[in-house]
Amino acid sequence: MVYTILFVDRKTNFEQVLHFQPFEFIRKYGECMKIKGLQPVISLTSGDGILDYKILLARLTAVVKELKITSKV
Repeated sequence: MVYTILFVDRKTNFEQVLHFQPFEFIRKYGECMKIKGLQPVISLTSGDGILDYKILLARLTAVVKELKITSKV
């Protein structure tokens, strides 16, 4: 993922990538994959990735509701 960002976006250097927040890193990776016409492994909310955070969270929420799992906090 790091290599993809560095290879596609020549304006971004390795040190900058190290300082990305997790969501910023995933979003940047997805943008770079899209530029190359490839499907990213992971995406946040676009649905473009093989694994999409938003879809995964929605499915998990549905399972929790279906099983009536409650938090005991």
